[in-house]
Amino acid sequence: MITMTYDALGVVRKFTANPTLDVSSGVRIAEQAGTSRLQVRAVTEPQPGDLVVEQSGGRIFLGPEAQRRVRGKVLDARSDAAGRVEFVLKAA
Repeated sequence: MITMTYDALGVVRKFTANPTLDVSSGVRIAEQAGTSRLQVRAVTEPQPGDLVVEQSGGRIFLGPEAQRRVRGKVLDARSDAAGRVEFVLKAA
């Protein structure tokens, strides 16, 4: 389905290591309402219809439309000079 690079896995783990989040939390990737853009955010649990992907302690939830769009891709992460993180989909 989708795999994560070491960098993406580190960011996902950091998001979900927040002590205010439940142990079942993860990072959800879903289509942003009204657009064709994918939105990434930390959530406490998957939504109905989400596919749960776990890799080495990192957990992502893929919304129904995202499942189709990320199939066979690799999720990577990079930071800019200000420390903002951007997720990038790459070909496998």
